[in-house]
Amino acid sequence: MIGLIDTHAHIDGDSFDEDRHDMIQRAFDNGLEAIIIPAIESKNYDKIIHLCDNYPQIYCGMGIHPHNVANATDLDIELVKQYADHKKVIAIGEIGLDYYYDFAPKEIQKNMFSKQLILAKQLN
Repeated sequence: MIGLIDTHAHIDGDSFDEDRHDMIQRAFDNGLEAIIIPAIESKNYDKIIHLCDNYPQIYCGMGIHPHNVANATDLDIELVKQYADHKKVIAIGEIGLDYYYDFAPKEIQKNMFSKQLILAKQLN
């Protein structure tokens, strides 16, 4: 039987800084078996990896969210690739296209999404 997994939990956010450990413990005490944190920008990668390293049931994806691609470069894609080698990184994400808000031009979003898809395919 497959257990309950939260596949999209931004528990690395600053709003959890005061009680993150207690919140995580409550989640696992109430039947959650694993959490996957989707990274959205490189400035949080270290924090996410640190969380994953401190909890055996927490994993992550590495990526650049479409809201954060406006100033992203190929160096950011290289960072995603480097972090993807970590044993707790199980996906490339959070990636995609998001045209609802105007945080990044559509062409930049498409370009970065394509690069991250290619990377995900390369890394399997």
